[in-house]
Amino acid sequence: MALNVTEAQINEIVQQVVRRMQADTPAQAEPAWDATQYHGRRFIGIYSDMNEAIEAASRGYKAIRDMSVEEREKIITSIRGLIRKEARIMAEIGVAETGMGRVEHKEAKHLLVADKTPGTEDITSVAKTGDNGLTLVEMAPFGVVGAITPSTNPSETVLCNSIGMIAAGNGVVFNPHPHAIATSNYAVDLVNRACHAAGGPEVLVCSMDKPTMESAAIMQSHPLIRLLVCTGGLSYPLTGSTGDVLRQKGDRRRRRQSAGHRRRHRRYPQGGQGHHRRLYLRQQPALHRGKGGFRVRQHRG
Repeated sequence: MALNVTEAQINEIVQQVVRRMQADTPAQAEPAWDATQYHGRRFIGIYSDMNEAIEAASRGYKAIRDMSVEEREKIITSIRGLIRKEARIMAEIGVAETGMGRVEHKEAKHLLVADKTPGTEDITSVAKTGDNGLTLVEMAPFGVVGAITPSTNPSETVLCNSIGMIAAGNGVVFNPHPHAIATSNYAVDLVNRACHAAGGPEVLVCSMDKPTMESAAIMQSHPLIRLLVCTGGLSYPLTGSTGDVLRQKGDRRRRRQSAGHRRRHRRYPQGGQGHHRRLYLRQQPALHRGKGGFRVRQHRG
């Protein structure tokens, strides 16, 4: 027996089935965390454009460079306290995102960063006198530091770098490893929250929501970036053409050593007017550009 069903009735039946299926399908929940947020709390200092991130870090640097060492130490103390409080969270995100390490071990590393990373206690002045007068050497910031961080210990690296660089009065821009963006950006947000809570600028360290080789190239060539700090390295296979190259390099190195090859170290004069040239071993750009690293004042007797 044939059924007389119109096209309109067929469409209505299809729409009813679709509505029932949609009602039975649970709504997909938002991720608990990603490169820009943690449980709905937006990260501070995260940008989609590297140029904007550098400009923001530069504004933060200009604010912190006018602060006293004591005020910078208050910011660092605030960062240490927040690291201890949220070490477990960063450890869990790090393991989940990178698939490396154990939560307990990473938590211990964060606590080690909070307790052992040097701060403003390393910012000391040195005065030296001699027959040719008095030389006073004072630490000074570079400005905005560009930093590239790894997928191993990503948040620990961001926090350790930030404490040391802020202690010297610098702003920082990070281009994190693409396999550890959320972990790294959580640490950037932590530093900014702690900084603002201690009376510092709202944004002092910055990062990218989607770091790439292109964003790293912009950072490396930007005129506001006065120093580059890169942590990590390449992971080379031990087989195939790359492994062959590494073995050849190792063979050449051993041949040089067996032939009595020795690396020569450049020496600098001691005492007199050449006394301050020993600073080349620590902060060479300071004496070339006259900015960052060290500020040197000489007083003739």
